[in-house]
Amino acid sequence: MGSFIRQGLKILAGFALILHPAVGQAAKISPMIVELKPAGQNSIARVEMTNDSLRDIPFEAIVMRGVITEGGELQMTPAEDQFLVFPAQAIVEGNSQQVFRVQYVGEPELPQSEIYYLALRQVPVEFEGETSQVQIVVNYNVLINVVPDGTAPLPAVAEVSPATQDEKNGLKLLVRNDGNRYFMAGLSDWVVTGVTSDGAPYEGKFKGGELTRHIGVGVVGPGRARRFFLPTDVKLNPGSVQVEINPEDYARGGQEHEGAGEQDCYFCRFGSGRANACLGAEDCLADRSVTSSRQPAEDHLCCTTRLRRAGAGRCSGGNLSLWRRNPDRA
Repeated sequence: MGSFIRQGLKILAGFALILHPAVGQAAKISPMIVELKPAGQNSIARVEMTNDSLRDIPFEAIVMRGVITEGGELQMTPAEDQFLVFPAQAIVEGNSQQVFRVQYVGEPELPQSEIYYLALRQVPVEFEGETSQVQIVVNYNVLINVVPDGTAPLPAVAEVSPATQDEKNGLKLLVRNDGNRYFMAGLSDWVVTGVTSDGAPYEGKFKGGELTRHIGVGVVGPGRARRFFLPTDVKLNPGSVQVEINPEDYARGGQEHEGAGEQDCYFCRFGSGRANACLGAEDCLADRSVTSSRQPAEDHLCCTTRLRRAGAGRCSGGNLSLWRRNPDRA
């Protein structure tokens, strides 16, 4: 495999000799976000890749530990000793699916959640004949959160100041996670209050998922912080702004939501690697698969891979899943 990859890199280095550029073959991945337990049967997940093209595509699967900086830069280091991945390499045939099985085998007693990524990397292939070509390879990062029981996020706004970005009024924020469990700021509920520059009271409510087009998923690991710009449409007075972030509803994929009403039940099923729209409580029925021809919002956000109604005021769900145009945006 090493010589195989080196030969591919030589092909990429020969871009000055392009005669017939080869377009990269895209695949679809589901889910894009996975939550595992440190031990037991819930320490295993399945990630499905769908190749809708006619050509076979070779991939290799590597697990990396992820650190997301304040500015949103993703830094990854190898963590193959913490996981078992099967298969580690695969040729995904055209118009077919390949399932990658991922199992956490690291420290079973964790004090806080940990962030990893399953990196699915397209491997360059050798061309037949003497024609020089360039390949555009596509890589996918599946977010894996290893979450021990008894952990919880604790978001805190450490800094907030009115600002403009791309000619839009808004707020620059430094958001900390003082808890021991990750949360996703882009999928959280936000409430912003303050006073406008005209002296009028302001209240902005952003429901989970509305902010992904502005800040992405916004993963904030335990003990970490992220900087975000939050559009408010109006200019707010410095010192008047209060921000509340509630990640509760979206940070519990796979756990029961005590006290949640039926309006909090959603169902999304991924068919052929494509995310269907999120459905409301009227379709949240026990042991019933529901699909929809409606497409998700612009950010291609769906709520969970599986949900069922578990009784009045109780919802239970599967791994949180995301489908959007830019899968590499953390």
